[in-house]
Amino acid sequence: MNAPESLPAAARNAWNDSLLAQFPEHVAGVLADRATPRHFASGDVIHGAGEASGVVYLIVEGLARIFVSSPAGREVTVRYAARGELVGLPTLAAGRHNPGVSVKVMIDTDCVSLSASSLSRLAATEVGVAWPIARYIAETLHLSEQLWSNNVFQQVPPRVAYHLLELCTREAGGLVVHATQDEVARAVGSVREVVARTLGDFASRALIEREPRIIRLLDPAGLHRIAATQPR
Repeated sequence: MNAPESLPAAARNAWNDSLLAQFPEHVAGVLADRATPRHFASGDVIHGAGEASGVVYLIVEGLARIFVSSPAGREVTVRYAARGELVGLPTLAAGRHNPGVSVKVMIDTDCVSLSASSLSRLAATEVGVAWPIARYIAETLHLSEQLWSNNVFQQVPPRVAYHLLELCTREAGGLVVHATQDEVARAVGSVREVVARTLGDFASRALIEREPRIIRLLDPAGLHRIAATQPR
């Protein structure tokens, strides 16, 4: 299914590179009626814990972090969603939301919001919609399981290296992570002091360079080797 012509060019390109392109052509009009471009600034919460949502988001440009939080405020990343990925499909398929899950954008992010109720009705009657959604949810679950196992069993340095590689964006000066030490600590389920020591070690080995609210990745291959370290 081609993207609706009513959307901006960048949104159409992301749509055509996403799961939505696998849907049958005749359902395009149903989704196009409620497809709305949205912009979120870095740090915006697009879905808070405990909030019901009637929207599925297609990421056009940017990066969103899906995470769970404890009553004490600790956070664990479930997955990241970048260009061409969708946020909100598990809630749609399950028919209920997980009260502990939140979604926050890590950098300025453009999205297209889609009606969850429209998608749900289509999935209930169109196998050409239901099967791609089922495969997509299975793939994201597999990635989430990998991330959870890393957060549980890996030491802090491999976890930090992995999340830096996941969070980075390419800019004129190379690969950059727009995040504070607190934000990185929350992403890996650790505390600021431990992450600060890890980042200091990475900097001393010329793997990264730190600036206020910016971490530059000087040696992505080196970080990848650390991230790939097997749990003990």
